Amino acid sequence: MYSRLSIESTLTSLGKLFAIAVAVAIMSATTTGPTHDHAALIYAWLGVGLISAALIASIPIIHIMAPKLEQPVLGVMALLDISVLVAVIALTGGIEGPFWVLVLVNTAGAAVISESRKTATLSSCLYVAALVGATALAHTLTKANSGPLVLVGLCTPLVALLGSSVSESLEAQRVASATERDRLKSTVDELSAALAQAAQGDLSVHVEADADAQS
Repeated sequence: MYSRLSIESTLTSLGKLFAIAVAVAIMSATTTGPTHDHAALIYAWLGVGLISAALIASIPIIHIMAPKLEQPVLGVMALLDISVLVAVIALTGGIEGPFWVLVLVNTAGAAVISESRKTATLSSCLYVAALVGATALAHTLTKANSGPLVLVGLCTPLVALLGSSVSESLEAQRVASATERDRLKSTVDELSAALAQAAQGDLSVHVEADADAQS
């Protein structure tokens, strides 16, 4: 389970970096503006993003071989990821550019893996702050852009809450399924043991029915 989640997270991270690279290539070839002017720098930051993806892939190994390093590695990974996010958004015009949508992508991803709604909401606030910072670095933090910033700032926590709610619901279903599976396995094992004793001539054994299973 842990390894599967790491693989999926790594593929998602790589997919995001690839999507950014393709978009930058198309925009720099067909339009002018910040993306065209800073294409080389953006590609350099995407290289930094590959380090973060590599760290994600290494987490299962670290979890087994050096569990004490797991949290520090996760911290470094998160720092690299948000640094790349800020750099890409800043280099492409801040809120005026198209790459602010990465804030929503990262927020949704963080919400799914967060331990609670509180953590997911705090993560979304961090991403909103990153967007504001990136917009300031891009020199586009103006009154004209205050409306879009407020809209994104209010909607991002809602995305986090929605993602967290879906994640919690799926986890509850998983736990319920696992509990039911274990209960059925226990009943089958008990029945098998009773049949084995009956086959040996001991007819005094009995299996108590599960009231929940009968209902």
